[in-house]
Amino acid sequence: MLQDITADMFTRIRNAAAAKHGRCVVPCNGVNLGILKVIKDSGYIKDFQRIDFKTIKVTLKYFYGENVIRSIDRISKPSLRIYKKAKAIKPYMRGLGMYIVSTNRGIISDTKARTLNLGGEIIGSLT
Repeated sequence: MLQDITADMFTRIRNAAAAKHGRCVVPCNGVNLGILKVIKDSGYIKDFQRIDFKTIKVTLKYFYGENVIRSIDRISKPSLRIYKKAKAIKPYMRGLGMYIVSTNRGIISDTKARTLNLGGEIIGSLT
């Protein structure tokens, strides 16, 4: 049985990007849909589409043959949750990447969390 569906999604996207695939299929749940919405709004993927209640098809984005997603990592794990206050969330890689933050208003990027003065769980990082 799969323990961490979000880490599995990150790994599938990372592997598809390394293999230069155009799309990948990831497991579906509410958290993954929220994360993919933030990633799409930030311009790291082209699109995602829910196929059925179990799977999502993610279309990766390339720029001059290079993948836009250089690294995608899980920070807060089921065994060790990482929470930060709004003032403690610093720009990831001096603004070249982003953190994905789960707040009481939903899953948002680190820049939006700082502007709304919201803290929360740091789900992952993306460059």
